[in-house]
Amino acid sequence: MRAAHIKVTHTSSLDNAFAAEVLKMSPPDLKFIQFSGCHRLSQFISSPATCCPVLLRVELSSCASLQFVLIQSLTVRFIDLSCCLNLVKVLLQCKNLETLKLDSCFSLHTLGIRSDTLSELDLSACGKICSMDLRCRNLCVDNVLMNGSSHPSQRDTKQKSMVAGMKLKDLMQLKL
Repeated sequence: MRAAHIKVTHTSSLDNAFAAEVLKMSPPDLKFIQFSGCHRLSQFISSPATCCPVLLRVELSSCASLQFVLIQSLTVRFIDLSCCLNLVKVLLQCKNLETLKLDSCFSLHTLGIRSDTLSELDLSACGKICSMDLRCRNLCVDNVLMNGSSHPSQRDTKQKSMVAGMKLKDLMQLKL
């Protein structure tokens, strides 16, 4: 049996109400949801954690109007919000989240993450973050990508110094 997935991409017909209805009516075995490139989507809310009980992957990249994301999940492992140019606030309470891609989210200013397993965080080109609260006990500074770098050794010198000089505990509650 094939795992359930929902994929609606690059359409102007998907809006907030449609996305909410899709989540509400989703099959109980939904593991993957992708709404990439849907330009009328301004918010994505998956809450409470029991909403999609076996969801593993959420892809919302390149949603030009997306401003707010709230995901509560016990099962999600991968979230891609890259290239959401107007994304301002992301709140994630995802116990098993391992990878979060937020690269090129130029407007992002608030980020809150609760995860026991997050090990990869891409914040490349997210220069407007002013409030970041990361409660991620498994996250290592070397796995936080910033300023367009694809590898820690290639990070911008100023950003590299800032991150390298911080204790991991300080990075987790960074208030810029």
